[in-house]
Amino acid sequence: MSETPRLGLLLDVDGPIASPITRTVAIPSIASDLVAIANAGNPVVFNTGRSDAFIREVVIPALVEAGLDSAAPVHAICEKGGS
Repeated sequence: MSETPRLGLLLDVDGPIASPITRTVAIPSIASDLVAIANAGNPVVFNTGRSDAFIREVVIPALVEAGLDSAAPVHAICEKGGS
């Protein structure tokens, strides 16, 4: 029997995660905070108008560098339905 996660996060990328001006992760510590939540088995979902390429090339590498486990429940819903 799997355990129900204690919480889940549904986040926009622009603002909370990435600077819309610099197109980089805005606050470096946010990656380690999100990794801790995801590695504990809690879903982290990015719901964004950004492209799936931006998530794949900018956001996910920051999370991996911060220690994201390959089995952590991280998902993205991107522009034009990309996921």
